[in-house]
Amino acid sequence: MTIAETTRTIVPHGEWRLDTERSRVEWKVEGEKNHHGRFGAFAGTVTPTRIEGVVQAATVEADDPGLTAHLRSPDFLGAEQNPEIRFAADEIEHAGGDVFTIRGAITIGPVTQPVELSARADETPRVRATGAVAIGDVSATVLVDAELVAA
Repeated sequence: MTIAETTRTIVPHGEWRLDTERSRVEWKVEGEKNHHGRFGAFAGTVTPTRIEGVVQAATVEADDPGLTAHLRSPDFLGAEQNPEIRFAADEIEHAGGDVFTIRGAITIGPVTQPVELSARADETPRVRATGAVAIGDVSATVLVDAELVAA
């Protein structure tokens, strides 16, 4: 089911963009060692039927400076060779109330993989979405807290 078949849309009609001053893209990894961080530069657009986003890989920051350097290195994100992480979704399902399921694909370096996000949207409009993203053998939870403004 696409969003066009539902009674509520994730955003009002039209095109919206992320207000980068009032939005954030964060991540966390839980395991033998727990880490968290954020991306400093990102952009995105949202319509009732499509979501697109891009994150600048070199702006990844972690709670440990050594980890920040490792994440940017060719051993992980390869930020110099692969400067952008891209997300695109055209399947946005209204699950009820203010809850939506977003299905799309994320491209990190040469690898594109499917990803499913659970999202809440309010009338502001503001969208908060979370989901798991695998990079090699590491699984991270990603949180996007996006305040939207008319494009």
